[in-house]
Amino acid sequence: MNDEKSWGKDESYSTERHADTDEPPSAKLDYLNTLAYASLSVSILGLIGTLYIILCANPWVCSERPVLRRITDNDFVLVNLAVALVLFHASYLAGLHSMSNDNSCLVAGLLVHFFWLASFIWEAAEGYLLFNAFLKFGKSFTRFKLKSFLACWGISVLIVSTSLLINAKAYIGDPPRCWLGPKYVAQFYGLFLAPRCLVLTGNLIVCLCVLKEIFQSTKTSELELRSTKKKEGLQLQKTTTQSSLSRPNGKNIRATTNIRMII
Repeated sequence: MNDEKSWGKDESYSTERHADTDEPPSAKLDYLNTLAYASLSVSILGLIGTLYIILCANPWVCSERPVLRRITDNDFVLVNLAVALVLFHASYLAGLHSMSNDNSCLVAGLLVHFFWLASFIWEAAEGYLLFNAFLKFGKSFTRFKLKSFLACWGISVLIVSTSLLINAKAYIGDPPRCWLGPKYVAQFYGLFLAPRCLVLTGNLIVCLCVLKEIFQSTKTSELELRSTKKKEGLQLQKTTTQSSLSRPNGKNIRATTNIRMII
């Protein structure tokens, strides 16, 4: 009996000690929220600075042409990518305040899903431009800005709408987040992770192709430079030989001079 009482005292003491040393869940949650606010705020400021540099500090923007004609296709893709990321971060921050309301949490989860997917699809558009610039794959799209705008934002709308129609409650996940809950695996893997992995795989293939093209072009340039130097050396040697053959000999010059003097 004494042993049981002492064991019970030790167990209660151990539980109280862990309860005193462990940090409360609310304190951990506040710490993570503060960290999220700080990091996402810095990211938003950086993206806004990127938009300012592209749209306001670009000398081409100061011209009298319409806005869509002032920026290149690459700048257009970067602007849309930055806008998608800014709205994604803002939606995530809004979701931190919407956990107590199911409707607000649903809207925040939908916006996070939409803008996150849109940012990845705009990265795919950037990969296409990079691939086309280095490898010259076919012809460039006419009205690229309009077509890429409709495709990138439209695909995101289609995927998120499909997820919403399947089950809207999936975005009201377990607290403390307004995101796809772990119970709805098909929507998370099929309508979010699969498109994301597809874009990352495509961009990785583009990166490898571009690196291969750069390596081959560098090697070709070195071979052409060596061939050009070799041709220049042969031409210089040929010119030197011809000039030495056409130059009159000293003995012949003296003999000719003596003959002229005798005459």
